[in-house]
Amino acid sequence: MPSSTPGRALAPAVHAMTHRRRARQLALQILFQTDLGKFPIEDVLAAHRAERPREDWPFITSLCAGVTDRRKALDEVISKHLIDWTLDRLAAVDRNVLRMALFEMRQMDTPATVVINEAVELAKTYGGEESGRFVNGILGTIYRESTRAGNAGAGEVKPRARK
Repeated sequence: MPSSTPGRALAPAVHAMTHRRRARQLALQILFQTDLGKFPIEDVLAAHRAERPREDWPFITSLCAGVTDRRKALDEVISKHLIDWTLDRLAAVDRNVLRMALFEMRQMDTPATVVINEAVELAKTYGGEESGRFVNGILGTIYRESTRAGNAGAGEVKPRARK
């Protein structure tokens, strides 16, 4: 029999949100490490998986491998929206949050508004003082442009065949 307590009905949704948030945090750490340290993504994924085997590795691996595989296309989209900046000048956290969020908006089933909100929270937590506003501005602009163009998923970065 269903519980009459309103909070009980939300518990699975809240758990799923925090579960995915933790997964995104770990994915960001992995992408940051590969971006700055120039380590192969497979090595960094394996090291983190060994340390934290209970995480959502299918989701984390999809994000990390997807961003890595499509990095050039993602960077081109992001670069088009930077005014008086280059991608290399961005803080590494902001750069990787943008890449990860753009990939998730375009290639995964997560609603764009959820992706943007999660990206802003990551930027606020791990980035600089203005990171949240900056990430929100860039992703919001990309999303609005894509919806005007008829791409609800924020445009297309075509999947690359895996070997």
